[in-house]
Amino acid sequence: MVTDPLRPVLRPEGPAPAAAVVAAMTRALARPEALRPLPQWLLDHQRPLVRRLLPMLSQNGGALLATPVGSGKTYLALAIAALWSGSASIALVPAALVSQWRRAATKLGVDMSIWSHERLSRGRLPDRLGHSREHGLVIIDESHHFRNPAALRYRHLAPVLVGRRVLLLSATPVVNRLSDLAHQLLLGVRDDALGPFGVPSLREHLVSGQDAHPALATLILTAPDDSIGKPRRRDHRARAEPEAGPLASACAVLDKLALSRIPAVAGLVRLVLYRALASSPAALAGALRRYRGLLLHAGDAVATGRTLDRAELRRFVGGAPDQLVLWELLPNSCGSTDLALEDRAPIERLLEQVSGWANSSDEKCLRLGRLLGNEMRTIVFTGTRETVRYLRDNLGPSAIAWCTGEAAGIGATRMPRDAVLGWFGPGSRNGGPRVLITTDVAAEGLDLQGAEQVVHYDLPWTSVRLDQRDGRALRLGSIHDKIDVIRFDPPAILAERLRQVTILARKRSLPRRAGLVGGTARTWQWRDRLAQSAEQWGQVGRWAAVDAEPAGVLAGFTILIAEPNGGCRDLATVIGWLDRAGHWSEQPDTVDRALRAVSRSTPVAEPSEALLEPALELLSPIVRARLEATQATRWARPARGGTSTRLIERLNRLSSEAVRARDGSRLAVLERALRFAARGHTAGEEHWIQVLLGLPDPVLYQQLQRSPPSDADPLPRVRLNGLIVFGHVRW
Repeated sequence: MVTDPLRPVLRPEGPAPAAAVVAAMTRALARPEALRPLPQWLLDHQRPLVRRLLPMLSQNGGALLATPVGSGKTYLALAIAALWSGSASIALVPAALVSQWRRAATKLGVDMSIWSHERLSRGRLPDRLGHSREHGLVIIDESHHFRNPAALRYRHLAPVLVGRRVLLLSATPVVNRLSDLAHQLLLGVRDDALGPFGVPSLREHLVSGQDAHPALATLILTAPDDSIGKPRRRDHRARAEPEAGPLASACAVLDKLALSRIPAVAGLVRLVLYRALASSPAALAGALRRYRGLLLHAGDAVATGRTLDRAELRRFVGGAPDQLVLWELLPNSCGSTDLALEDRAPIERLLEQVSGWANSSDEKCLRLGRLLGNEMRTIVFTGTRETVRYLRDNLGPSAIAWCTGEAAGIGATRMPRDAVLGWFGPGSRNGGPRVLITTDVAAEGLDLQGAEQVVHYDLPWTSVRLDQRDGRALRLGSIHDKIDVIRFDPPAILAERLRQVTILARKRSLPRRAGLVGGTARTWQWRDRLAQSAEQWGQVGRWAAVDAEPAGVLAGFTILIAEPNGGCRDLATVIGWLDRAGHWSEQPDTVDRALRAVSRSTPVAEPSEALLEPALELLSPIVRARLEATQATRWARPARGGTSTRLIERLNRLSSEAVRARDGSRLAVLERALRFAARGHTAGEEHWIQVLLGLPDPVLYQQLQRSPPSDADPLPRVRLNGLIVFGHVRW
């Protein structure tokens, strides 16, 4: 009698050499690839990425392409759009990149609609989106702009993505926290997409702050930075210590300002003023004038019995809220900024002093001038429009190009933005301006491969912005072999107040924790590396035993389901280490140690059944739990009292009424809706559920007939890819 039905399924077909078993387990990790002709414009290193992205989009509903800055993601996305069947695709891109995308799509003959993020923020949607649920492809460029589900652009977009495939593009998807990644993925991927890997909720997993699970490899595709043929970078640091007296005097005034009775508001405003002081005298003067205007407005408000709100404070902060994590911590319930009106007098005095500094020697500006003497074509990034004008006027040559969100030009002459940036593009001409001074309006997505030097005159608040800036020159198509990257660190007296260097270092670690970059790129590149490491594919379902420590089991298996056409589809392929106590780990470091131990160990020539049985006894509960999770997680997932739970309760009541009325067609609709409600959802589906809950029963039933497809999956199966027993003498 079979006491455990899984044991016969897991039992290997027979022994094999350990190297062959390892090859079978690791090669099974290889991503599925679409075997079809690809557009000729793709480079060799881009072709495997396109072949992998197509199945990811089809199987999961969405995918994130997170290759490094400057690796040609636009052309990869256009290739996907050209290959995608059905209606024409839609690309949602930052406004600054609309013309660049249109030129590329026209050049390559790809029919698609291009729409800006900014128009989405205003609630304007492209006609091709509308409210139909066709399975068209939506491409979201620089998707890290959709990391906040409370933002207007997110709330306008998420509901209309239901039923569509979503391709996200971002070299820097993690900005302030790992949950940034979850919110982007949920635009196209359901929350339970990683259930077969033992991750019931994608959102809860990444919000928890723990390192990303290797299973994210099925949703996110990246490639090593050194695989795409970009120029080499040379890093340099600079710190120009301005005259101590004026700087210390300004810090002393700013330190003493009350600013607000609300600590979060006071901290935000003080950081904005410190940051302006670190940039230039002109930037500080501009910030002080804006804050003085805000105080005058606050005084008028108090006189009329009203208070300033968050929107007015946001206008003062300007572009900084996107960079300052402190803004996100400001309570939404804060109806008043409660500014300290007594600060007006010291601000007036400081503004008079700063107006004199702008005409005096500025060591930071002088240091930049000396750096620019090397005649290299250079992009200088600053944090404010005032500093752009200040540097343009003080560095001397009339041929300095400049660009802000408002305008662009060369010297005192305004010119079209595209014309100015064209001097620094891939086909940049000899002569003309050799220096471009710009705000971060030129930091994202633009092709400025003509530049051979990037200067961070002001540091941003996120490592993402640093990478985006560098990527204007460090990208495919550069006409240079190497790029110099120069970073101005804040003066010591401001560094301890701003803590920018510390903040940048902390945020730099986030992509590594997610497995996106560097030698610790565990999540995506680890699986690819293992899959490609096997010189030959061993026969699946074999086992081996080795004389190695510690005692345990290295096993690989695949969860799969039957397809209507008679085939099978893989849901999850894993490889993991199981110790004698029954603890299972799929962490790359743990698995790597076990694989290295196999390569150094002595194989057992004739492994016996006495070694295999205890190993299967340990493995069986792990596999059973994974199968149960795959089948049942979606029913156990909804939080008690959440929107999904409330909809399920209501659908159960309506189903009971349909049963009593013997209304079979109505019951079928409700059962289909129940299957949808009980599983994980995309961000747009969650929004739709909230809408449904507010409808009366008759209207609710009509809407349920449009519910997204969620047919019941067949019972999942398991396939053993390989098994290796360690420490055989102790079993």
